[in-house]
Amino acid sequence: MDMIDENVLFFAIEKNELKLLLRGDEPYKIENSQYAPGAEITEVGKVLSKIVYKAYKKQPDVKEYIEAALLEMLHQTNFDVYIVILYVASQLFKEKNDISPFKLDITSILPNIKLEVENRMKEFKQGIIYPSGFVNNKVWNDIERFNRVFQEEYNLKMF
Repeated sequence: MDMIDENVLFFAIEKNELKLLLRGDEPYKIENSQYAPGAEITEVGKVLSKIVYKAYKKQPDVKEYIEAALLEMLHQTNFDVYIVILYVASQLFKEKNDISPFKLDITSILPNIKLEVENRMKEFKQGIIYPSGFVNNKVWNDIERFNRVFQEEYNLKMF
């Protein structure tokens, strides 16, 4: 099965593996661009535009599945929380620029991000380990940068 195809989303939902797809775990690993660093995680923008949005156009209720998976991921590992932040940041950008066919229910997701970031702040400042084994020691800098962008561009506050 082509991993850059909207049908992979339906397959992941059917197998109860949507979180694996969003994380970029096997068997849903999406190869990064040849220009991306080797340790980079899945390309969330590509997952949104090439998989989620195309699936949404066929079946709009996939939006609810995505939102539910993102909320579940917020209660898992530090890596999962970081991935959710990346998805929300990418989605907000796409919404602002009219690239997304839907708007994420940010009112349910953002308070949960805030809670998890505040609870995990000390751990984030020490870095996180990606499933590949790569250690991102600058994850807190990324989170602070996203928080500034959320405030400046979208009038939202992560923490």
